[in-house]
Amino acid sequence: MREQVGFSEDDNALVEDAIVEAEKKTSVQILTYVTQSSDRYHRAEDVVGILFTVMTMICVWLGRFFYQLQAWQTTQATDAPSPWDSTFTIHEALLLIGGSFVLGVLIARVVRPLKRFLVNIRTMEEEVQGNALLTLREASWTQARGKPVLLIYVSRFEKMVEVVADETVAHELGLENLMAIRQTIVRAWREGRKGSLCHGLREGVEVAGALCGEIFPPPGVEPIRRIGDSSDGNGDSGDKKPNGNSSNAPKGQWPTDEPDDKDSRSPKQWPTDD
Repeated sequence: MREQVGFSEDDNALVEDAIVEAEKKTSVQILTYVTQSSDRYHRAEDVVGILFTVMTMICVWLGRFFYQLQAWQTTQATDAPSPWDSTFTIHEALLLIGGSFVLGVLIARVVRPLKRFLVNIRTMEEEVQGNALLTLREASWTQARGKPVLLIYVSRFEKMVEVVADETVAHELGLENLMAIRQTIVRAWREGRKGSLCHGLREGVEVAGALCGEIFPPPGVEPIRRIGDSSDGNGDSGDKKPNGNSSNAPKGQWPTDEPDDKDSRSPKQWPTDD
């Protein structure tokens, strides 16, 4: 996949080289997709616009009120308008409301932390998961050419990573391995250094290639674990049902038991730099 937003040509080349090396170990096609945002979140922009409009109207009215109050106290004229009579004409009100609302929306688009603050975490998770699955479906139709596919999807605005795969790969790798790929990228990205996301993607691709290579080796190579075999060494036949909908990767339904690194599962604690 080509959309690697925020990456330089050198970064793209490094990630592509990592993909080439990883795909030498497996027959699975590994794809990466980095986008600026998984949704426009118009509701958050509208909220900022409305709040900015209300604040502007209040500030303008207070300014006019105190100005007329000062004039009334100075002149002491009996026919001077009372400060409480300070009102807007219809044209002034329309201009203030329209202009301040548009300005508030533009501020929300530019100041992304403000916009992110007004978006529910659950909403962002749903948007990222949904777009990751749509991207996987499109890639399966246009690029996979019948090969199994694993997609690493990164959305910068939400600071979230999704690892999704087709039914066979998701079933055989299991949720734990998909989570391992995801956490590899998140740990590197959370460092916040310049190029940390590119570094994390490279490491994630390497881990994905190694894990997929155990079950889906390249042609002519014997797999370390055969499809359907259990990886826990307990002699199970491997006929366990996959967790949830097996037609894709975990859809963000990560395990409910707490991992060792407790803060690694909370999107709120992922990197805060853009």
